Amino acid sequence: MVHPPPIFDFEGNVLGSFASYFTRPRRPSLAEMQLIKTSANFAALAIQNYNVQNDLKKYAAELERSNNDLKDFAHIASHDLQEPLRKISIFSGRLKSAKSLLNEQHIYDLSRMGSAAQRMQVLIEDLLQLSQVTAKEQPFQKVNLKEIASEVIEDLEARIIETQGRVKQGYLPTVDADPFQMRQLLQNLIGNALKYHKEGLPPAVYLSSQPNESGDWEISVRDNGIGLDEKFSERIFRPLERLHGRSSYEGTGIGLAICKKIVSRHGGKITVKSQPGEGSKFTVTLPKIQTSAS
Repeated sequence: MVHPPPIFDFEGNVLGSFASYFTRPRRPSLAEMQLIKTSANFAALAIQNYNVQNDLKKYAAELERSNNDLKDFAHIASHDLQEPLRKISIFSGRLKSAKSLLNEQHIYDLSRMGSAAQRMQVLIEDLLQLSQVTAKEQPFQKVNLKEIASEVIEDLEARIIETQGRVKQGYLPTVDADPFQMRQLLQNLIGNALKYHKEGLPPAVYLSSQPNESGDWEISVRDNGIGLDEKFSERIFRPLERLHGRSSYEGTGIGLAICKKIVSRHGGKITVKSQPGEGSKFTVTLPKIQTSAS
């Protein structure tokens, strides 16, 4: 009997051993030793593959459980959490209407309570939207980004008029994507560009695109706004991150986190180039053609 070295996995852990028996005592030939080693390697691959398959099944089960938990959260966020907030807003509004029975401090406190309830409701709705990026994803299809951008600009018309801003489009391509999520992406990016403008200077936003060396599309949203320090270029894509006080700019700090999640789902990336006071340029890199179904 000959005992070759143990069977190892890819990380060097011992999986077992391999032995060969002969009908009479003798030393194995070089060819037989090579066959034993080759058989041991095949056995290692088979065992490793079996273990990997088991791990994948466990991960798939855990992912399914997480998705179910996410759906439960979405239900809670859209119903159970928002209903108490609506009641707070309604009752605080009723109390404020009885001004003759309240002093200035009471009216001020009620106003703050109503504002806090409204902010909480917006935050819940934004968190719900973030959770639904994957929970409500649709199959990829051909999406004309120029048409989507035009519809988004039309939807933002009131804000554009209010800020006396302008939004211009260059060439935007057709890509394989989820059309609803592309609308979310552009609405958040254009909306932010309109919101974070310099005081006394109307916002100017320009959309453009170009192919890069890898053959992917780079879609850019450039503005003339307040800009930001690039040391925060990663932080701004985290949920609930804000670089400015709520009193200066409204919002919950979830919009860019939604953008990053959408872009990641499409196999792309999102980056920002900016300097304080010099505006910002957000660039979304997307594959021209998705190689697999969503």
